[in-house]
Amino acid sequence: MSQEIIVTLGPGVTNITEEEVRRSALFTQWVERMDTAGMNVRKVDIHHVLQWGKPTEPKMIYLSAWAVDPDGTELPPIAAHLRGDTVDTLAILQCEGEEYVVFVMQPRVPGASICISNPSGMVDTGEEVSIAALREVDEELGHKIKWSKPERLVYRPLLVSPGGTAQPFWG
Repeated sequence: MSQEIIVTLGPGVTNITEEEVRRSALFTQWVERMDTAGMNVRKVDIHHVLQWGKPTEPKMIYLSAWAVDPDGTELPPIAAHLRGDTVDTLAILQCEGEEYVVFVMQPRVPGASICISNPSGMVDTGEEVSIAALREVDEELGHKIKWSKPERLVYRPLLVSPGGTAQPFWG
């Protein structure tokens, strides 16, 4: 990490230390991407960290960041939600000679709605992308499916959504 960043933990962040945040794959990858984009992150306030899995590691980090763009312009503080790699699937099930595309209905609190979407989710640490895709379909359908070999449609990282940035709404 080439940037010297001031990292502070919010009062409710008790499940992780500042050093663990700095060493986490999510944080280091984000800082590397910011470096590549020419953004100089000066300060980060950590508001919330979600962890699960074994070993327990950050899966989502919610933060406010203060940065300078490549031209040296100080940017307004932004809110960011860091999360790991994800998969999105186009599952086609065959049943009695018919083919069906699988969609799932899921509540999405930020949009105050129920969304219809492809089965998708996060890739576990060390997990192959194709295995993660099959696992996510099984989890979201609530059934174990007998799968044939998955066909990968995209062979490079695909940024479906870069996430959201906005003025922080927390203190």
